[in-house]
Amino acid sequence: RLLVESVARYAAARGLVLGRHSHDWILTLSGDGRTRLIALTRMITALNANNDYGGTKAEPAIRDWARSNPAAGEAVRHVDAERLEYLQNLYGECGLNLDESAKSAQLYYACYIGMQALTVNGQIDVASGLETLVTMQLLQAKRQAC
Repeated sequence: RLLVESVARYAAARGLVLGRHSHDWILTLSGDGRTRLIALTRMITALNANNDYGGTKAEPAIRDWARSNPAAGEAVRHVDAERLEYLQNLYGECGLNLDESAKSAQLYYACYIGMQALTVNGQIDVASGLETLVTMQLLQAKRQAC
């Protein structure tokens, strides 16, 4: 249990699970859900650029560890569930229905995790890629609504 709490504290310190302050800051931004999604993207990619907690190498390392350590796996599942719920709510603010917002959140999150792994080798710009993804997802949803 101590290990799970340690991983959770580490994740919270890096902004992997939005703390109350970050969550409140995003909600106070004027604009729509898209504005908040882009703000979130910029915030998490800026946090990952900070090497104080391992930078972009930390999350892939934790995920690798979680594959062989049940306690770390439990912590990662908990963090993943919180992140996906938060993203789904932001996509819902954009006007997507429950199913669309869940799928969009999953795609965003999968891209975020995959892009982090590629960033370890310096091959990709996560912020730009995720911002493009959000724009494409919301344009597609708007087209389908018409």
